[in-house]
Amino acid sequence: MKKFTYRSDRRTRYITAAMLLAMSSLGIGLMLFYDGGFFSTWYLTLILALLALAALSIPRSIVITDSSIEVRCLCNLIEIETSDIVSVRRVSRDELRLFPLMGIWGVFGYYGRYFDRRNMMTVQLYATRWDDFIEIVDSSDEYYYLSTDRADELLSAIRICLPDKAAA
Repeated sequence: MKKFTYRSDRRTRYITAAMLLAMSSLGIGLMLFYDGGFFSTWYLTLILALLALAALSIPRSIVITDSSIEVRCLCNLIEIETSDIVSVRRVSRDELRLFPLMGIWGVFGYYGRYFDRRNMMTVQLYATRWDDFIEIVDSSDEYYYLSTDRADELLSAIRICLPDKAAA
């Protein structure tokens, strides 16, 4: 078993800080403009709920066992069976043209279901940095993109656990 932890890059930290500042400023502005009231309370409740959902879905670590690759988040576990993996390769950020469908873009990281505009398909992204991506394709043609600051080690560890057909 090998474990890789997620660390946010500078871009993710800046986007998170900017978004939190913008949301706080808007909330304070609504509270002052409407003298408290229903609208500012509704906004505050919605933003806090969305931030709580985002915080619970942040990828924490990638654990590679003999039988699976696990992306561990605070509230859920994404498991990719190594026997189902068809290919694994490193991908640069220039190769990705992703648009978020259901997920988070930049606040605490990048994760969820994204639309790949280059290949015209949906993919799953679990990253806290916008570089050093590892692309994993499984037998059901599902694409996963993982990112960590030790991408070369992650790729090597995944290839060791794979059947011969996917290791190339």
